[in-house]
Amino acid sequence: MNKYSIPGYTPQQVSSFYESRRQRLMELCHDGLILIPHTKSSSENFLYLTGFDEEDAVCLLIPGSDKPFRMYVTPDDPVKRLWTGKHYGIEGAKNLFGANEAYPISELSSHLLPLSKGKKKIYAIAREENMKEFISRLAGLNMDVRDPSSFIEEMRVFKDELEISLLRKAAVATCEGFIRSAKATRPDKMEYEIQAEMEYVYKRNGMEPGYTSIVGSGTNATVLHYERNNCRMHDGDLLLMDAAAAYNHYSADLTRTIPVNGKFTPEQKVLYELVLKAELAAIKEMVPGKKILDCHHTSSRMLTEGLHRLGLITDPDKYWQKRFYIHYRVDHYIGLNVHDAGTYGSFNAANREEYIVNPEIRGRVLEPGMALTVEPGVYMNADRINQLREIFPDVPQQEIDQFVARVKPVYDRFAGIGIRIEDDILITPNGNENLTAGAPKTIEEIETLMQKHQ
Repeated sequence: MNKYSIPGYTPQQVSSFYESRRQRLMELCHDGLILIPHTKSSSENFLYLTGFDEEDAVCLLIPGSDKPFRMYVTPDDPVKRLWTGKHYGIEGAKNLFGANEAYPISELSSHLLPLSKGKKKIYAIAREENMKEFISRLAGLNMDVRDPSSFIEEMRVFKDELEISLLRKAAVATCEGFIRSAKATRPDKMEYEIQAEMEYVYKRNGMEPGYTSIVGSGTNATVLHYERNNCRMHDGDLLLMDAAAAYNHYSADLTRTIPVNGKFTPEQKVLYELVLKAELAAIKEMVPGKKILDCHHTSSRMLTEGLHRLGLITDPDKYWQKRFYIHYRVDHYIGLNVHDAGTYGSFNAANREEYIVNPEIRGRVLEPGMALTVEPGVYMNADRINQLREIFPDVPQQEIDQFVARVKPVYDRFAGIGIRIEDDILITPNGNENLTAGAPKTIEEIETLMQKHQ
């Protein structure tokens, strides 16, 4: 199956979505040639514009031309077919992917010189060394070389009808995978057995894992990106599963946390209900007109207040105490990448300290067509409360000692518990749609599902 063979759409309909994206980019970069290679760093932008999923290819757009879309690809070769199978080749680039013209990739260099006449700029993604060298030769032609990535990545923030359809299909398979894995979960099984149950559903539906599956039981659930998935599950453990399917490269992103034996303990219930309330409140903030960090600050406030009530925070206004439990922004874009491209506003999204517990920084406005996750969590790593001096070296020792004296007895009750709940939210004109609502997440729903099969 290729990008132009998608159930529910004719090849002509699919082709029109890609053509619209290319046309929009040419409007933004109307004053030059546009060169998008299929390299490691630009593969998603290349796929977004072409749907062509073979490597060693280049998309060349020529604004103003009556034949604006050229592809330079690896020709189909009968000898290579024996080893790697049939390539789309020249004819496939035109007939399947809508290129006005297509040529062997070896001819790109000789074609660019005549095509560049009368053009002052070339918009090219050139991050790998081989492409940097190639583009530097173009710069020698006295052309202004610019990177169009920011234009493409802003386009990718707003999903079109085709992208939404792909995300929905990925989300449905993801929810089915979770249900199957929850039914199979019980003490003494291995984490990777549960991973296999989930990923079987993806494969059965012609999909792939959207990212490396996280299947962590017991204390492994307190590791945010635990990926070993090789431990035995025990009676009384929680199992955190962060895993999702990708359909035609579009990835869902789901996390659920369940009791291995099918029944939450009182301590697990307390923290689970807190995280669930924070997540539901955050989803309500994910509507047009709200800001992109409003959901994060709402969930963080609810978690902080709840942890304070439990005695796990002594002063909810203290930055370091909030930061001890709040580790990351709860929302991110999804799409061609599970952490999809796009800006979040004027703040530096890579600098968590700038915004993570500062409700004054709210980011850009949410608009219809955006698709984001929401994933609050609480991670009670048993050793972490003993590492406060290393984590917060600027906090006075006396302040830390007082905190530990009051909090540690409570912390020890919950030590080893890790809980995350995550859904995929599409912003719609009138609110939002939870694409992963099909995966049970209340305590009653999870216990009912699991106890029927244990």
